[in-house]
Amino acid sequence: GNGIYTLCVDRNQNIWVGSYKGGVDVAYPRSVQVEFFQHEYQNSQSLINNAVNDICETSDGTLWLATNIGLSIYNAKTKKWQHTLQNKVLLTLTPNGSSSVFVGTYGNGVYQVSSNGTAQEAYSVRKGNFNASYVTTVMKDADGDLWIGNIEGQLGYVHNGKATYFPIYAAECLTTLDKDRMVAGTPNGFFVINKRTGEQTAYF
Repeated sequence: GNGIYTLCVDRNQNIWVGSYKGGVDVAYPRSVQVEFFQHEYQNSQSLINNAVNDICETSDGTLWLATNIGLSIYNAKTKKWQHTLQNKVLLTLTPNGSSSVFVGTYGNGVYQVSSNGTAQEAYSVRKGNFNASYVTTVMKDADGDLWIGNIEGQLGYVHNGKATYFPIYAAECLTTLDKDRMVAGTPNGFFVINKRTGEQTAYF
């Protein structure tokens, strides 16, 4: 597919390319080889859905692929797939330790998923520990704190399991600037937030 939604460079420098309805292409820069991963009807050992919104790798070598109807987990060593959070729209992923991820969903908040496929609701309106359900981006910073952008409210910052909020709305992407500062991209420009001081600087 030409509608590229996400890129992930794994520890072997291979480039995983997730696209809208095209599944996943894997480019191997050290050779001319390209490999395709796509959903195959009634085959559980394939990608769960071809609309791939995000890809990440954890340090144990597991690859995680967030799609429009669930999460596909690919073990690169065994070449086996497993799937979880089926029938949920998953938009964003961030590694959480060596063998789990946080998953941002469209309508169901944030889940924590382990490499064996076990999924637990982590932060959501329903659970009562977060202010929004429609999550657009999640990111762990250098201290292990979680940042959550959403389309309903303010940017969330979770420290020791407790969420606080910055008046930055509809954050669509996040990246760390340094140990203290996070950058949030929004429809109204981008913001630099210092979590130690609370200072926020807008750039348009």
